[in-house]
Amino acid sequence: MNDRPNSPRHAKGTNLVELIKVLKIHQRQRPIDGLSPEAQELLDTRILLSDWYPHEPFMELLRVLFEQLLGRSTDKALQIGITGSISSLKGPYKAYIRTGDPAASVLAMRHIWRTFFDFGDLKASLDEDGSVRFILTGYRDVSPVHAAMITAWTVGAARLAGSEKAKVEIVEAPWDGAERLVYRTTF
Repeated sequence: MNDRPNSPRHAKGTNLVELIKVLKIHQRQRPIDGLSPEAQELLDTRILLSDWYPHEPFMELLRVLFEQLLGRSTDKALQIGITGSISSLKGPYKAYIRTGDPAASVLAMRHIWRTFFDFGDLKASLDEDGSVRFILTGYRDVSPVHAAMITAWTVGAARLAGSEKAKVEIVEAPWDGAERLVYRTTF
């Protein structure tokens, strides 16, 4: 499953490790029924951080998390994303953070996309009001839960750089008919 099979989109193993751990704990208490064979295989596989895995089963497992553990709350998904991003940005991705410079740290999140996904294009720009606007193209089927977790990285970056009041707002969303995901981070 980790050698980039025919699936046109992939997620890096770093996206999956914590998700799989949480779902396995949940599965011990309550079975997860109705998974596709590919999602079940992901759940049963030892995930390697540096390998690529098919995106669709990853999204299926993320939907399970969203529906069964988060009560379909995008606010909870955002909080989980912030916590996860802070943990990662303190560890292997700490080079993206500029202490005392939330704007530079948030802008740097545009470069991290390709570390985690082999599709889509993420661009960022500093707005006149000091906020950072992100535009994610090439991912029209992004779900609200995944969008919350993606956008959470900008809040985590701003907080680590020194802005405790950082927040993110989705400006345009594919699930509302937009062609792209546009979000704005203030700090």
